[in-house]
Amino acid sequence: MSLTDVLSVIAILVSFATFAFTAYEQYLKSAQIQLVLLEEIRLSYGYQFSDLGYWCPVATTNLGAVDAVVLHISGQVTGGRSWAALVEWQAFGSVDVDKQGEGLPSFRLADWAESFVATSRKMRTDWIYFRISPLPLANGKPDRIKPETEYSLQLYAEVPATRWTPRRNLDRRHAGNRLSGSWTGSFQLSADDVAYLENHCVADENGLIANSLIVKLSGTSGWLRPQSPTAPVTDRRAFDQLKVPRPST
Repeated sequence: MSLTDVLSVIAILVSFATFAFTAYEQYLKSAQIQLVLLEEIRLSYGYQFSDLGYWCPVATTNLGAVDAVVLHISGQVTGGRSWAALVEWQAFGSVDVDKQGEGLPSFRLADWAESFVATSRKMRTDWIYFRISPLPLANGKPDRIKPETEYSLQLYAEVPATRWTPRRNLDRRHAGNRLSGSWTGSFQLSADDVAYLENHCVADENGLIANSLIVKLSGTSGWLRPQSPTAPVTDRRAFDQLKVPRPST
């Protein structure tokens, strides 16, 4: 075989490889969810400090070539080694610009959070309310956020599993779901922040909240390789069992 023939064969193989790669990227690449929490959240307590919740704008990007249904977003928040609580989305909302003011929530409930479609190669941003519950107990009472403590916040997005998803060790209640995106960040409150939160941002007996504390976040996001949790993410024990790649910037 002459050199010309060899080069021709190589050119054909490169063409086929390029075609296959392009087809995969455009039509076959599985959904890869990336979660990004924007700069700030608005914290407030439930009635009698029973729980802690926050509104936050969440950007969801699907880096894959196919649409994905995000079934759930949940996670955990920890403060050192002694404080940990579950985080779970509750509702979608919108900001009432006309009534917006310093420290005011100014949110209108749009719908309860159940699922949404993350369109391929597009980003959507939603105001989502997350509930941190149950709070850890201290002397039989809910343990509140402490000043000058760095709290780590982690969220995971779940999508339906594909036929390539590992299915071993699945909890039956969780079968059919896999982790597809994650976000890890942190926040820290000063003593004045905590005082404002406890004195002005607690719901009354009717569940109404007059104010919320604006908290700055720092964090990273990333997509996760197809992986199935070994227990429901809403189960406290799940976070000891769940092994996921560290999110990258």
